[in-house]
Amino acid sequence: NTTESQAVKLRKQIDKLIGVIKAFILREEDVVMQEIALYKLTTDKLASDSFERIIRENNARVLSITMDYVMVEKTGHPGETIDLFHKLEPFGVQGFSRSGTIAISKKPLMLKSYLSM
Repeated sequence: NTTESQAVKLRKQIDKLIGVIKAFILREEDVVMQEIALYKLTTDKLASDSFERIIRENNARVLSITMDYVMVEKTGHPGETIDLFHKLEPFGVQGFSRSGTIAISKKPLMLKSYLSM
């Protein structure tokens, strides 16, 4: 959160970076923000209905199942991914990774004019 003038100064600095096509200033109400989290769980504690219920209730999905581990994916707000982590802890979380918040504008940004450069 910052003032509009500070945001404009920052956008101009970001525009100058190598590899940046174009930076935009967007207000929170103009974007959809999410993050992706991956959970690696041991298979020996998953033979219960409660695991499946937790996955369904949290709109997560199982990506892969092996003899040693199960990979689960959750897309949502940061609080949701952390909440699922705590719910999965009793099942033996071996690994956990989050993308950090990513966002996309709800408004059209005329990207084609910048990408055809």
